[in-house]
Amino acid sequence: MHDPRPVFWLLVVQILALLVLIGWWSGLSPTARLEHLAVVMIHEHISTVPPEGFVAQAEWLYTYRLAHLSGMVGVFAVAALIGGGEGIARRRTDVLGGFLLRWWTTGVVGMALGPGCVAGYLLAPWPLPVFVVASGLALLVALVLYGLTAGRPYVP
Repeated sequence: MHDPRPVFWLLVVQILALLVLIGWWSGLSPTARLEHLAVVMIHEHISTVPPEGFVAQAEWLYTYRLAHLSGMVGVFAVAALIGGGEGIARRRTDVLGGFLLRWWTTGVVGMALGPGCVAGYLLAPWPLPVFVVASGLALLVALVLYGLTAGRPYVP
């Protein structure tokens, strides 16, 4: 029996989902794309109007959401500290002295899920509540670091 490679397949699924999103977005008419971005502009309180071209629209959305994402770095740092600290505390109190394979696997798979979640946030042409996005990504960061620190294999 061969290794199932969950991280590889998760990355493949994320790339395929991104390609489907790009294909769907490029298949829309220019007016439909502008309507989607106008809804994003209204719900997320963006001060600039979406541009006309396909690439310009993607850059507009990416630039705006990247600015929001960079403002969330402090929340992610706090979540990383909490997740890492709790994971280390769990490891120290474990009766087996550490290596918790399920948590290690959760952390590794969560690391592979992170880029897909960030790319989805940056490129999704739908209005996304900033509080929900920040909370979800912070939870992912905390769970990944908890899993990696609690289930870290013992290396002398």
